[in-house]
Amino acid sequence: MHIDVIGAGAIGMMLAAALAESGAHVTLWTRTRRQARLIQQYGVLRHNLQGGGKVVHLPCRAMGEAVVTSSERCVVLTVKSTAINPELTEQLRGILNSGRSEAVTVICLQNGIGHVEILTEALGPIPIHIAVTTESAKREDERTVRHTGAGGIWLSNRDQFGNETGDAPVQKKMLQSLEKAGFTTFLSNDISTRIYRKLIVNAVINPLTALYHVTNGELPKESCRLTLMRRLYEESAAVFIKGGLLPPGDYWQSILDICEATSRNRSSMLSDVQAGRETEIAFINGAIAAKGRELGMLTPLNDALIVIIQGYRRPWDEDKG
Repeated sequence: MHIDVIGAGAIGMMLAAALAESGAHVTLWTRTRRQARLIQQYGVLRHNLQGGGKVVHLPCRAMGEAVVTSSERCVVLTVKSTAINPELTEQLRGILNSGRSEAVTVICLQNGIGHVEILTEALGPIPIHIAVTTESAKREDERTVRHTGAGGIWLSNRDQFGNETGDAPVQKKMLQSLEKAGFTTFLSNDISTRIYRKLIVNAVINPLTALYHVTNGELPKESCRLTLMRRLYEESAAVFIKGGLLPPGDYWQSILDICEATSRNRSSMLSDVQAGRETEIAFINGAIAAKGRELGMLTPLNDALIVIIQGYRRPWDEDKG
């Protein structure tokens, strides 16, 4: 089986390098030709949790380049939700259609919700599986990644059409490859609960670290910030619990635990704001606000953060070189 990791950000580089080092057949796909050339020539420098670094060489291509065919293909999509656009889905079709059989599948590792519907419309009958990870990593430059926190990877045992696929060859081989690469994996019967629990965590930590320009660990250290965190959590959790997307419960402590476990991390939304890039606010807090409107519930804190974070964005030119 061939594994295509789409997106050379922190999670994408970490996964691709770990899989390649364990012997899996992996290609890492980048947005820019420059990054592809750097990784193809010098490899990925992967720092493990103990601080040691190792260069891992693996095939790396820029999206849109020619594809080597394979009879079985698993595409792991690690780009941000905002990158799932017509150009990317057309490139995905090219990769997925390059195989000689129907043994292809897509695994989505995006924050937020709504991207699976976009992909389903674009890719048709190709199976798409949602995955959730609590692994954390930091991209230090275009070929360097640091594994900053151990966690797990949960993969749904159903595709987007509700078909059970836990015994599908491609999916089983992907789980085996991840485990061989050192990741703790789970085949989940209830991926939705994990998605919405992670969505609440992201809805609190990401926009507030971007608003205050602080690391995850610094966010709850000041009383006013902690109060706002708690109010935002309560508003968001109430929407999902009333909507039947989460069972009743207190998920507040898990947010504080993640802030502590990833204390030195800068959230992806903070990095995007500082770089002037489009953020995932519409797929995270926007999803909560939309569900609130559907249920007739007010979500003033989420609404305000959407406006504020979107207002930070400035025009920028993507590097095509």
